[in-house]
Amino acid sequence: MAWLAAEEGAAARRLHARMEASCVELALEGERSCKAEDFRAGVAFFEAAVQVGTEDLKTLSAIYSQLGNAYFYLKEYSKALEYHKHDLTLARTIGDHTGEAKASGNLGNTLKVLGQFDEAVACCQRHLEISQEQGDKVGEARALYNIGNVHHAKGKQLSWSLPQEPGHLPQEVKETLERASEFYLRNLSLVKELGDRAAQGRAYGNLGNTQYLLGNFSKAVTFHKQRLAIAKEFGDKAAERRAHSNLGNAHIFLGRFDVAAESYK
Repeated sequence: MAWLAAEEGAAARRLHARMEASCVELALEGERSCKAEDFRAGVAFFEAAVQVGTEDLKTLSAIYSQLGNAYFYLKEYSKALEYHKHDLTLARTIGDHTGEAKASGNLGNTLKVLGQFDEAVACCQRHLEISQEQGDKVGEARALYNIGNVHHAKGKQLSWSLPQEPGHLPQEVKETLERASEFYLRNLSLVKELGDRAAQGRAYGNLGNTQYLLGNFSKAVTFHKQRLAIAKEFGDKAAERRAHSNLGNAHIFLGRFDVAAESYK
């Protein structure tokens, strides 16, 4: 009977190995689909991989993360939230601090889109804390930028219902946009240190937008000029057009109508 038990054990191991391989293969197909921007197919492959299952919790965490990202790109934010929460729980369970930081950041971005700004800030703050603990400057910069984005989005949403022109804002809106600006400045300082010009461009653009909403039009012009210069470095025509348009808007409020007209051309 011992040989029978040994045979059964070997068969179970072979089945387990095949399932593990199948799970990874399906996940890799999901990755390929998402890289080709076919997120619907990516979701199907990732969900099939979850169904097959794996005992490697780090692999499962990565699949949950990618499922969350794929659903985010499909604008199915409640599903994205569900899988990023699974990823965060799993990362914490296995003590994967890098995974926890990434999952927290993904959750923060999803919560921001859902308008759950306070929860989003808490998640992004956790991403920031772990990145700082680990000396991960790139992660720290990303977290600072994401926190700025949450405050920026909250400030814009609060101001949508207001009839006032930029600069004439209630205190809560003003404070929210000033916080956004502070985090963008911290992000800018760090990405300069890292030599990341593309990230500097994004920071300058968002700083210009927050200063415009705050009614600091001269500062907005300074930041949008920097944004424009970096867009030109990269040959990013869409970013150049946005920067010109934003410069035009700020110049109008400064009474420089001829300069504004040049920017809109």
